[in-house]
Amino acid sequence: DQQNIVAVAEFAKRILVSNPKEEKLETEKDRSRRSTDRSSQRDKNRNEEDGARIIDDRREKMHDRDKVSQDKPKSENKKIADAKQLIDMIPRTKEDLFSYDINWAIYEKHELHERMRPWISKKIIEFLGEEESTLVEYIVSCTKDHVHASKMLELLQSILDVEAEMFVLKMWRMLIFEIKKVEAGLSGRGKA
Repeated sequence: DQQNIVAVAEFAKRILVSNPKEEKLETEKDRSRRSTDRSSQRDKNRNEEDGARIIDDRREKMHDRDKVSQDKPKSENKKIADAKQLIDMIPRTKEDLFSYDINWAIYEKHELHERMRPWISKKIIEFLGEEESTLVEYIVSCTKDHVHASKMLELLQSILDVEAEMFVLKMWRMLIFEIKKVEAGLSGRGKA
């Protein structure tokens, strides 16, 4: 009972001594602080739930991916192994690439320039930092005209500067790979 009397006296003293406006301000601050605490707790709970959901989604996707790779027919795995073998057969040095005998008949018959176009576009964006559709079309037309690798390098030197050689070497490897894929029967798409 003594505690109640002390508490009431303390409360009465606060009311009499303090400015009502200050009291109101303190009450609003307390209310605001509690509201903020509740909303930050709500946000924290929401973030934890979202985080748990994302982790669950990732686990599910990884499980699905594992399941797909287990369900993949052996022929699909064989195709991947064959493609890796093909890549290993492609020359790596400038001399070997530039002297490689390109099978232009297969390139034309299967319209491989259409497979090269997205790759060329992507590489031009990497080298120049922006899409250059005119340049991409020019390079595709050069391959359709069976321009030799050394001539292609010469043509692109003024545009791509020091990057030209790296671009042509990578492009020639890709071109050879696409042709080898068709020759090996690994290419599902394309015209017969």
